[in-house]
Amino acid sequence: MGLGCYREENDSEIWAKLRGEEAITASEALGLSRLFGVEAGYLFNKELTVFSEKPIAYWRWFDTNRRREEEMRQFKEREDIMSEMKKKPYLFKAFKVIARMSEPEMGKLLAAWKCNGSVPTIRSEGGDAA
Repeated sequence: MGLGCYREENDSEIWAKLRGEEAITASEALGLSRLFGVEAGYLFNKELTVFSEKPIAYWRWFDTNRRREEEMRQFKEREDIMSEMKKKPYLFKAFKVIARMSEPEMGKLLAAWKCNGSVPTIRSEGGDAA
């Protein structure tokens, strides 16, 4: 039931198989069961286990997909930060100082930025202001 190189996502034969209008092969059933994290017998059960009006397989897929979306969002943000650091080398120095701060020091820094937009003095390892 895989799409293959000559099929499109909206292929009528694939949708007919997914809706149960057309028979699927054993390997297709096993592939679907792995995709949704269920036993193959679950696909042919007349009564689906549902939660909040959705099949359990839907929620398993939903949770996995949400985790992947969050990972991709974080990856994109990291890539954006790396791109900015390449454009602005001074950000790298600032990041090194910030990365070595303790949690209370970071809390004070963030509080100062939120309160009045001022940037407090950050001490580097040698004790001089960054």
